[in-house]
Amino acid sequence: PRETTGPPSPAPATSPRASPLRLHLTGPSPEPTPRLYFFTLLAAASELANGFDIGAFSFVLLSLPKEFALSVPETSAVVSTFNLIAAVGCLVAPSLADTFGRRPALVVGNLLVALGALFLSLSWDFGSVFAAR
Repeated sequence: PRETTGPPSPAPATSPRASPLRLHLTGPSPEPTPRLYFFTLLAAASELANGFDIGAFSFVLLSLPKEFALSVPETSAVVSTFNLIAAVGCLVAPSLADTFGRRPALVVGNLLVALGALFLSLSWDFGSVFAAR
């Protein structure tokens, strides 16, 4: 065997180690299936629901303090909770998707939002509104 001296040479540009973000496809792209369309629509609906939640909640914000007798700090906490939890979700979602798969992570995330919305509609005081948000 030939002995080399000095530092190892860098990986060539075509090596899988050259870029961790580079996709390495091993075959032709799969044909779109109804399941692919379903999960694509599910992801799109998730983003639409997020925008709807922000828009709809701005109207609710006018009556929320009166309806639940909330102070200004409590109202601010209720409004901020959704964005704070969404930010935490953005940090946690990639590892959950890597562990369980993207589709299950999307489905569980959407179910949590739907359950939160249902619970929010049944809320009776500050604690329940805060927990539902």
